[in-house]
Amino acid sequence: LGQIVWPEVRRAMSGVLDDAMENLSRADPGEVASGLEAVIRLVSKRVPATLVIEDGYHVRGGIGGTSESPVICPDVDVRAVMDDAIDAVVERVLECGGRVVFTPGGSLGGREQIVVLLHRSESISGSGAVL
Repeated sequence: LGQIVWPEVRRAMSGVLDDAMENLSRADPGEVASGLEAVIRLVSKRVPATLVIEDGYHVRGGIGGTSESPVICPDVDVRAVMDDAIDAVVERVLECGGRVVFTPGGSLGGREQIVVLLHRSESISGSGAVL
């Protein structure tokens, strides 16, 4: 079954990745933010977005409760439910009805391994963290 289904799944995933990368290349500067801190600031506004993350990108930490800023530290309690700031960002995006796309390592170039792209009905205003 896996040999039959996996090629179809891989083809569908490739199409989603291609669409996300194309949308990223065509996005207006006010629709895109990169880097963990800028992405967290944007997803904390709880608007629908597409999050693009390079495979293997992890940051030990989480998102601060009241400040909505990244809490990054090497000594995170491993018993905590979430000890990866990237996982926390993914969860926020999915909660807002957004989508998450993983790309091969290095494919985002100088965009700090994580990018958020607002859906066309939204825009970044005054964040100072746009590309």
